[in-house]
Amino acid sequence: MSGSFPEESLQQLEDSILASEQQDSLKPEDINLIFRIMHTIKGSAAVMGYTNISALAHAMEDLFFYLRDHPKAPCDCSELSDFILQGIDFTRLETIKIRNGDTADGDASALADELAAYLQFLKTRPENDYAESNANAAKLQQPAVRAKPPMLRHQELHGTERFCALKRIASWRISALSP
Repeated sequence: MSGSFPEESLQQLEDSILASEQQDSLKPEDINLIFRIMHTIKGSAAVMGYTNISALAHAMEDLFFYLRDHPKAPCDCSELSDFILQGIDFTRLETIKIRNGDTADGDASALADELAAYLQFLKTRPENDYAESNANAAKLQQPAVRAKPPMLRHQELHGTERFCALKRIASWRISALSP
């Protein structure tokens, strides 16, 4: 992964996911864009033998494939953004290693597993359940309580704040995710 290919794609991905989170919705064009970027990263990484990047991109691609085919899926944009931004950070860190001549040896299997669990969560939840819980929450002026798969701590994925590319996660968010 040479040149600026992954960084340009990752920046476009990050911009798209942050905009979706601010709007609290994923537009079909955003879903398609994210799917295409993940598909490209997956294929490029696989061709070059970076299986860790490819495997994570595949898990992210699977999630957006499902969202593309199920536009009414009960998706929590904030939670989805957290997953995708963690994936962006991982990919950026690995590409930095590659550019520096180091081995891309990061392990994102836990994040890939969480993405798979979140996808399964979406698949097993009725699409109208999300709309009903949002309507009830609005009536009560309280957020709907939903079972969620466990989240990875951002620091666990990277081990250091130095490589943190997430611009919006504050230290309280990391500590809030602590077991």
